[in-house]
Amino acid sequence: MNLRLLASICALQLVATYLFLSGFLLRRVELSNRSECLPNSPDVCTLPRSYARILVLLVDAWRYDFAVFDENADESSLPPYKNRMPKLHSLLHHSDNSRLFKIYADPPTTTMQRIKAITTGSFPTFVEAWSNFGADEIMEDNLISSLRSADRSTVFVGDDTWKMLYPEKFKRSYFYPSLDVSDLDTVDFGVYENVPKELQKNDWDLLIGHLLGVDHCGHTYGPYTDHIKYKLTEIDEFIYNVTETLDDDTLLLAFGDHGMTVTGDHGGESSDETDAALFAFSKRGFLPSRSETKINQIDLTSTITLLLDAPIPFGSLGTPITELFNAGTEFKEYQILQKAYQQTLQYLNEYANIQSNFLSLFRISENDFESSESLRAYLERMRRVLREQWTKFNLFFMTTGLLFSCLLCTVIFFTSFYGSNLSAHQFALASILAALSTSNSFIIMEDQITLFFVQLVTILQCARSFTTLEWREKFFFAVQIILARLAFEFRRCRPEQFWCYEEGRKVTSVSFVSISIFVAILPITILTFKFWSRIGPSYLERYFKSTLIPIFLCLWISWLIPVLPSEYLAQFDGVKKADLDSLQVFCSRVALCASLLGLAWSLYDVPIIIRKTGTTMSANQSGITMRVDAGRFEIRGLQDAVERQRCILMLSLFVLWVVLLGPGLSIAGTFFFIDLIISEHRHKTLQTPHSSLETTRLWLLANFYFFATGKTTTFSGVPFNVAGIGLISWPTLVIPSFLVLFNYIGSYLFILAYLTRLPESEELKSYGNILSIHCIRLFGCFISGFLHRRHLMVWGVFAPRIAFEAQLFLLVAACTFLFIAHKKLTSRRVEAIRKSI
Repeated sequence: MNLRLLASICALQLVATYLFLSGFLLRRVELSNRSECLPNSPDVCTLPRSYARILVLLVDAWRYDFAVFDENADESSLPPYKNRMPKLHSLLHHSDNSRLFKIYADPPTTTMQRIKAITTGSFPTFVEAWSNFGADEIMEDNLISSLRSADRSTVFVGDDTWKMLYPEKFKRSYFYPSLDVSDLDTVDFGVYENVPKELQKNDWDLLIGHLLGVDHCGHTYGPYTDHIKYKLTEIDEFIYNVTETLDDDTLLLAFGDHGMTVTGDHGGESSDETDAALFAFSKRGFLPSRSETKINQIDLTSTITLLLDAPIPFGSLGTPITELFNAGTEFKEYQILQKAYQQTLQYLNEYANIQSNFLSLFRISENDFESSESLRAYLERMRRVLREQWTKFNLFFMTTGLLFSCLLCTVIFFTSFYGSNLSAHQFALASILAALSTSNSFIIMEDQITLFFVQLVTILQCARSFTTLEWREKFFFAVQIILARLAFEFRRCRPEQFWCYEEGRKVTSVSFVSISIFVAILPITILTFKFWSRIGPSYLERYFKSTLIPIFLCLWISWLIPVLPSEYLAQFDGVKKADLDSLQVFCSRVALCASLLGLAWSLYDVPIIIRKTGTTMSANQSGITMRVDAGRFEIRGLQDAVERQRCILMLSLFVLWVVLLGPGLSIAGTFFFIDLIISEHRHKTLQTPHSSLETTRLWLLANFYFFATGKTTTFSGVPFNVAGIGLISWPTLVIPSFLVLFNYIGSYLFILAYLTRLPESEELKSYGNILSIHCIRLFGCFISGFLHRRHLMVWGVFAPRIAFEAQLFLLVAACTFLFIAHKKLTSRRVEAIRKSI
């Protein structure tokens, strides 16, 4: 394997990936049109105003069953989230002024996409979920712009995500930071404080309050802890107090943007993620409810605009919720639905200019609608057909991408046949994994299956030289197997793995945090006694020696403060919660910045010392100056500078990874690092050459610890929360994006850095093996996407697997060439210094 062949394999795979994904992941075309009523006939697209004001309380991750109250349930057997909103229940049970609906949130159920859907009335496609982190301003016609065009004003309180989506669009705004998922109160308390104040003012038409406590509680602790109980009770009290202060001309709409899984996550299409609650309250009362109480979340867009006498946003596909139009109005259900039909027809006419066969799907005369039910059925059918149209695939691009990928696998096969690439067992393993990728059961259970392969290959590696190994080396093989099995307990369960979740899995305690820190320090202690005896006095090495203890001390403090019991804190009268929160943020920032600096320094610097030695004398007496210089340069640490630089790079990667993983998952990451230390010790002790079986094990190990450190091939498995560590307002999204990606592919980075210890030819061959296995597995993912494009689980299982596998290959390939270039540059610098001596 040479560098040119490695680059050719990557280039061909990138072409195949681009072609296939271009046909598989289609994006909906956003129209720039705006809904505008004619000056002489505003009644064509609007209705007379029903309410003077509307208060919207968006309770993030408010699942439907969180709001349902069961009077006959046994309290002792209920989960913590059940029956925690009794005041809401009393409003529903004893009043005709309130309604509770189950609303359906179209997947992907990521917060950014749900906000976009709620405000535009459209449903984003699968590929748009990638913009959940760092989205741009929404340019499509939306609820906020529609109200502005009708001279209506909007005030916002809560999640600062809205600041990116709608900059300078609000009459007043109170934004609070949302990235720190361990913070359950800051955003919510801001809403509690400012909403009552705004209700006393009369200069707004729509007031939006976005609460994040329930969502953050799910991400940090899960829905099976007392934290969710307290948060739901708190919100129940707040909603009830708000209803007490509302006047007759104000409508309250409190709803969730999505639900949450049993692990507290969201992003997919399971019922736990898509079913949210909608609570409506008005002192005027509502029209009678239909028997069907489950509605679409995007129906809220057209409902709010019509209630406030504003035009429906141009791309809105929702059906107005007719029950929310108050009982004292003269509107008929047919008139309300007719406005949505007219707006939808305009949208279809405009979209037909882009896709000519679009309008033919909906050729129908308004006279064909004899009742409101027929009109409602048409709007529902239209929405269903549009969703199907936007999930049509470009078979030409998909087939072309498959052919390129097949060609690449053929190249890999022949290069392996002539001995320059994969061995027979590697090609067989890659082919098996590619075939298994066509099964949804394998994708769902991939974490457990990968653990099996890791343990199997470790046993095979031990068996190859079992008779020649000493008992200590056999023991180390057993330790590696045990470490993998222990790390498996920290995996994140997929929504489909309903059986693997245990209540309290996310619960952290003081002892748990302390154990996490102790385990993380363990491999550093091993390195200190085993490998650091040769470390020299360079500034880089001094930096790591002097900062490791402060970094882990700051980590311990920042992890410890959120889990300190309230009873314990109550013993200290002078200690305020705000002071502890500030200390936590400060310690998080110190640990993160120090580890980032260490990584950057280890990539740039070579651990050698160049100093000038000799005699320098200077004298000045009676106007006579005498100076004598006699010196020479001394270079220390040159002999093994490249090897020591690699050790420090591995250490800096580990420290940053621990900071990002947090308590609990850092234990699994530490087990991985200890496994690599054992492997390196084995090779140095036994002087065994690097084998293809060892490369296979390393790749499987990286793949396994991807799952063991809390990641999955789902949107909820992406660690977006690490971007908020330390609550640092970075001047650019580059650093937060780097932190997310580093955490996501951390296990693969360790393997790539570990392989730099090999001679250049073996290093390139190992890199080629890893990327070739990736290519074959990605080919299997492409086949699964092509064959199962109409499968029930295509968007919940197969599409995320394809997208994440493609992204993983791209990142691993890029990092591979970066490590190759870094080693070459380091070697050249050392060689240049050696020649200059």
